[in-house]
Amino acid sequence: MSETTFQTTRVSSGSPVTAVLGATAAAVAIWIVATLAGADLTVSFGIGQPIQKVTVVNVVAAALVGSLAGWGLLALLRRFTTNARAVWTVTAIVFALFSLGGPLSTISSVGTKVALVAMHLAVATGSSSRPTHTAPIAATHRARWRSSRQTPVSSCT
Repeated sequence: MSETTFQTTRVSSGSPVTAVLGATAAAVAIWIVATLAGADLTVSFGIGQPIQKVTVVNVVAAALVGSLAGWGLLALLRRFTTNARAVWTVTAIVFALFSLGGPLSTISSVGTKVALVAMHLAVATGSSSRPTHTAPIAATHRARWRSSRQTPVSSCT
């Protein structure tokens, strides 16, 4: 008789949908506060380039795209690697830092830059909050595959 051990996957109340919506809501809240505080929220990406207004639609779209891309990457990594959390964390940090180049390189007021950086950091931290599975799914799939391929040993005496 063989004994098979499976890794279990625990699911918490926080889900990717909750994280994505929470990150988006945080960015919108910062946009609202900045707008009410009188921040101009207009940017230009160079001398002679048109001035663009940062609208709530821009904020929602950017937050959703960034968050969904991060969670999509995590889902793929969980499916195909055993150290998905570590790879994803490093990748998320690199992309979060890289994303700050946008607001910091614009021609805009200090208040606008502060608001944009705060939005970027809110989305980065909100999107990366508590991935829901504690065990790598790829390891679970491999364990099930191995156990299904084992042939029973008969004891002939």
